[in-house]
Order: sequence, then C-alpha cells, then structure tokens
Amino acid sequence: MPPVTPSTWRTPRSADTYSAVCPQKLPDIGNRTEALLKLPRGRLVFLEKLLPLLSNQSEDCLYLNLYVPRPGKCII
Repeated sequence: MPPVTPSTWRTPRSADTYSAVCPQKLPDIGNRTEALLKLPRGRLVFLEKLLPLLSNQSEDCLYLNLYVPRPGKCII
C-alpha cells in the first residue's frame, strides 16, 4: 500500500506505549528442547524475553522512540 499523509493533531500526543514492529518471521521456540538443538541457550532466553514485544506487527512500523528526561529531574 502506498504511504498516506497522517492526520494532524493539535494537542500533546501521548507516547506511553510502543507502536507496532515491522513484520518478520519469528522463530518457532514452542518446543524448548528442540529449539535448544538449533539455538544457543543465551539466544533462546533472549528470544523468550523478546517475543512478547514482537507480537504486534504491522507494515505501518516506521516510528522513532525518543527518550528525554522529565522536567526538574536532570541528572548531573
């Protein structure tokens, strides 16, 4: 689908959740014993933590996450 111009907003936009990730083929780690034959243990543990974040996939996935300090909470 070709890109479309996003709608404009006039009030502050809440950014308290992550947007969708780009579509990708996820490894099958349902059977942990079989997965350990194909993957190192550290990689499997990493994937187990990462997979919940990869469940929300969409072609509308090009977003930039910015992290800024809260006002009055500056660390020197």
